[in-house]
Amino acid sequence: MISEAPNLQPPTFFPLEITVHEGSVLDLGKGMKMKFFEIPGHSADCLAAFLEEEELLFCSDGAGFYTPPDFFRPNYWYRLDEAEKSLDKMKAIDPEILCRGHYGAMIGKDLARKHLQMNRQSIKDFKAYVLEKINGGYSVEEITQDVTVRFSKGFLELFPAEENYRLWKLLIQRTLEHFGIEMEER
Repeated sequence: MISEAPNLQPPTFFPLEITVHEGSVLDLGKGMKMKFFEIPGHSADCLAAFLEEEELLFCSDGAGFYTPPDFFRPNYWYRLDEAEKSLDKMKAIDPEILCRGHYGAMIGKDLARKHLQMNRQSIKDFKAYVLEKINGGYSVEEITQDVTVRFSKGFLELFPAEENYRLWKLLIQRTLEHFGIEMEER
């Protein structure tokens, strides 16, 4: 079979230098234009791209980490307040199709809206959980251990335990920063 395979040439690369930011529009041709939005929260440079003609929003990792059927892990590794504003921005766009950075697309306005609302609720719930634990006298380490055991489920079980621990700890730290709470490691 190998001897019958066509002689494939390596791909030709070309330099691509397109800088996009909030409000940038990229003309894709044939009347199709993609508008870009800055949606920090997951990362400082997180972007979304909206194809208005199709009502399709590519949200990268800005819409949270969803594991079907009902688990959401917030992923505001950069800043919690920015993540909330970014979710509001995506909600205002009200896409027909929400294409996530991982794990497929949410098709239909109702499903896209539900997805964004579930992420918003997961942030609200996680903030309440962290505050409850802090007010109960728990250390960051104790909270992180509890969260890692309780919430590293579904697809997250495939990640190395130390990575889950590290990411949960970062979420706790970002949550504390949001509330202006400084804590020493114990």
